[in-house]
Formats: sequence, structure tokens, C-alpha cells
Amino acid sequence: MKEVEILERSSKRRLVVNPGPVRSEKGYAVASEWAQSDHDPGGGFHPQEFYFVAILEVLERKGGRARAGEVLDELEILLSDELGPEDTIVLPSGDIRWRKAANWARFKMVQAGLLSATSPTGVWEITEAGREYLRSRRS
Repeated sequence: MKEVEILERSSKRRLVVNPGPVRSEKGYAVASEWAQSDHDPGGGFHPQEFYFVAILEVLERKGGRARAGEVLDELEILLSDELGPEDTIVLPSGDIRWRKAANWARFKMVQAGLLSATSPTGVWEITEAGREYLRSRRS
């Protein structure tokens, strides 16, 4: 894979899809530069909060808890029609943007009490507050 140049333009930044043909082994576009601004609704990628309800739905279907990899695999299927090209780029860290965002969403959900902070490492578990949040979003 071609080395990616990273340009830092400000403290607020987001990655932009490389307009060239640089691709990872799985065919994802590779991020090529930093651009100013955080999530821009017209920018084509989803913020972390976008994943909250989907994560809770997956966990509910799996009986309330599941290994992180299982949750992410289910999310990929569940959200396949909603993930755009910028969601699927490979970041300089090697992570796929939407998977990184979903992991950060999980972190925020733990802080908010929607997911358990005491689950074993690598296991995501819904809390009663998470179930209530999910019910409120469905109605």
C-alpha cells in the first residue's frame, strides 16, 4: 500500500477520502490528508452518536451482551445501506473509520450509563438505562 501523506491544518480536523486510486487490501479507500472541521453533515461520514441506537439494537437481539467483534460485524450488516464512502475509508492508524467511530460511540455510551462499565474486556453489555434509551428512540 502506498504511504499516505498527512497534513495538519488546524486543531479541528477530519480525514478526507483520497481522490486517487489508493485502496486497502479489502478495497476501502485510504485517507490521504487532514481537513479542517469536525463532522460536517454534508461531508459524508456519520458522527459517533449515529451508532448509539444500532449498537443497542444489536445487543438487545443478542440477549443484552456480546463480544465487540460480533457487535461490529452485525453493525456492518445492519448499517450497510447507510454507510457512505467516507465512513469506509482506512485511517492512518489502519482502522476503518466507521468501526473506529462505533468503538468511540461505545466509550461515550459507557460514560452515559447506556452500556456497562463492568463488563469483561471485549464484551459490550446493555444496561437498563440503555434499554430505556432504546425504547424512547423507537417510540
